[in-house]
Amino acid sequence: MSPGGQDVVTTETNRSTTEESSSGLQSTLKSMLILGVVFALVQFAFQTLPIVSILPMAGLIGLFVTAFGIGLLDSAARYPTVGFMGLVTAGLVAVVGNSKLLVNGIVPEVSLAIGIAGGAFAALVGYYFGRDLKAGVSQEIP
Repeated sequence: MSPGGQDVVTTETNRSTTEESSSGLQSTLKSMLILGVVFALVQFAFQTLPIVSILPMAGLIGLFVTAFGIGLLDSAARYPTVGFMGLVTAGLVAVVGNSKLLVNGIVPEVSLAIGIAGGAFAALVGYYFGRDLKAGVSQEIP
């Protein structure tokens, strides 16, 4: 083979690797968008329903339940995506929930940090238990 032929093969290999990584990135971004919308809708439902909003930490319960359902239905392991979406959703809810304080110039950093960390934790634990239940139900009993 001539050196020119090797360059063509290398260029085609690099191009296909770049296309695969960009399609993987698009797939990840698409799944993050879908999970974000699902988390936001369930979070909104848990925050606005009168009977559920009486419960303390209703948002964390909503994140857990949503992530549990996604863990049951999803075939791929998406722990980073679910954790990030739980973190973002809990962060938005914490900011909106403390909006009266924020408007007055009071920033409850500890409350926001606990809410954000709790949301990520609730989402990851819910997702783990959903995937664990799915694996246990689908496994054959000896």
